[in-house]
Amino acid sequence: MQKKPFDTDIARRQIASNNMNHPDIFFAISVMPGTVQKSADTLTPDDMIFTLSHQLDGLVGKELEARSGGRRS
Repeated sequence: MQKKPFDTDIARRQIASNNMNHPDIFFAISVMPGTVQKSADTLTPDDMIFTLSHQLDGLVGKELEARSGGRRS
C-alpha cells in the first residue's frame, strides 16, 4: 500500500484474491457506510488503498481471534 509508485495491477489482483478467499471480510467492507461497489477497472488508487487497508484490518482481526481460540477480547 505504501509502494511508490503504487502498482495498481498488483493491488487489483490482491483485492480480488482477498475477496475470494475471505468473503466475510468482503461483505463487511461492502456494507460499510459510504462504500460504493465499483468494477475492478474503475477503482482509483485511493479506492484500492481504502479496500486493502480494511482487508488488512479484517485479516488481522481474524488472526487475533484464531490465536485466542475464538474468544473475542
